[in-house]
Amino acid sequence: MKKLIVVLLVVFIGQTLSSQNLSKGKIHLDCKINVNLSKGNTFSGVFYLENEQFLFSYNSFTGLSQIWNLKRGGLPVYQKKWTTGWSNFNFYEYKGENYFFLQKSSEGTARIIKLDYQKIMTSKSLGAQVYNKKWSSGWTSTKFFVHNNLIYFLHYKKGTGLIRLNAITKGGTVGSVIYEKKWSKGYTNFAMTATSNKFFILSQKEKDGLCVINRVDVPKLEQAAKLGFISPNLGTEIYRKKWSSGWSNFEFFKLKGKTYLFFNKNKGGTVRIEEFLSNGYLSKRVYDNKWSNGWSEIDIFDINGKPQLFHQKKSTGQTKICELKI
Repeated sequence: MKKLIVVLLVVFIGQTLSSQNLSKGKIHLDCKINVNLSKGNTFSGVFYLENEQFLFSYNSFTGLSQIWNLKRGGLPVYQKKWTTGWSNFNFYEYKGENYFFLQKSSEGTARIIKLDYQKIMTSKSLGAQVYNKKWSSGWTSTKFFVHNNLIYFLHYKKGTGLIRLNAITKGGTVGSVIYEKKWSKGYTNFAMTATSNKFFILSQKEKDGLCVINRVDVPKLEQAAKLGFISPNLGTEIYRKKWSSGWSNFEFFKLKGKTYLFFNKNKGGTVRIEEFLSNGYLSKRVYDNKWSNGWSEIDIFDINGKPQLFHQKKSTGQTKICELKI
């Protein structure tokens, strides 16, 4: 199995992926990796360093943390036993530096690590810890989004409805609050994307299906960040609809100049991709399929401008990476 992982990862990075003939405008998956890694991971995601892609996985119940170098393949280049209970994870890049945010919802600890290629490759650490604070407990969702040299940091408490949007102008910090309000309780999924002058925030409740999209003027957000004031609202609500329950893993991505929204049902297996228009509306469905149950960890990353869909099952460790193609 170890040799198989090496071969598959090398093929994935180095080989030109084969094309398939499908209906015009439809997205399909061209999969080159399908392996079993460690099972039980409560979070898995991809990050970048030195033009190489890494896969990070963490088990909240055992504390086991592992990192694989996707270019080199083989065994994990980093493997440590951390404390248990880390629940919120985000990777982001800002001005050429790569950062890793992690937080414990149950007791509040929040950290930011500046990722270091050499330390990871030698299994010493992930890098220097540049932020370490004790927050209040209960933060269930965290999302970072970089646009026009600003980092937007959205965090939300499912149990109380408290939501904040911070603007960050310096790497390795959490910046200052530019929006804070009490929303209704129960939001579980958030995703963000932007055009040149519009910023979109999608919020969704897995339990009852409610999906809301807010459109915010980018200049308005940037002014709030630069002048240090709190915006009274989060822009114009342009979409509100009750979907069926069970949707999770909302991810925006770009392909051939267009923006798309990926979302799936961990239980039930339904997977969809819909085109997201520049005015903020969801348009035609370009992928609609039924997968097997249990694809709980989803991430979309680019290799040379080509979006790659990473998906993993917590229950078995089955891991797939597929190129999204039209």
